[in-house]
Amino acid sequence: MISDPAILADAFKEYGERLQSGNSPTRAKLDAAQKRVASTERELSRLVHLYMKEKITEVQYDEMKKPLDIQLEKHSEDVNALSQELEQSTKLEEHMQSITQFTEAATAELGNSTGIDHRREAIRRLGLQVELSQDNKNRYVDAVFTSPDLCGKRCTPRRARTLRV
Repeated sequence: MISDPAILADAFKEYGERLQSGNSPTRAKLDAAQKRVASTERELSRLVHLYMKEKITEVQYDEMKKPLDIQLEKHSEDVNALSQELEQSTKLEEHMQSITQFTEAATAELGNSTGIDHRREAIRRLGLQVELSQDNKNRYVDAVFTSPDLCGKRCTPRRARTLRV
């Protein structure tokens, strides 16, 4: 992936285009849900108008209003859920763009390196470290990704541990 960031960039670009286009299933569902909300609100408005003009009684108004209120609540919940889903996909797209930029920078840095010391420094700056360990029979090399944003205590040495399940 890091050796060829163009593949990752192309996949993210295709995903982003699908989100932005009218072909996004979430966007289409959101538009349909918003139309259902607007339609239900118009029906409620007409019902109020009929009641105000005294063309229906209060009992009839209450009977007709109850199912419309239930529909409106359901459609509003659908709109809220779909809006959140679309917002999450937008955040995901931004995250994917940052990953693409990261892989491009990593590839450029590793490609410009002139020696093993320079490559080690580039990998260290990327947050990748290696921990050596062993048991009675085998030796292990564990890759450790570090990020100062994940730790509450900064500038404190930490040892990686194997998680036992």
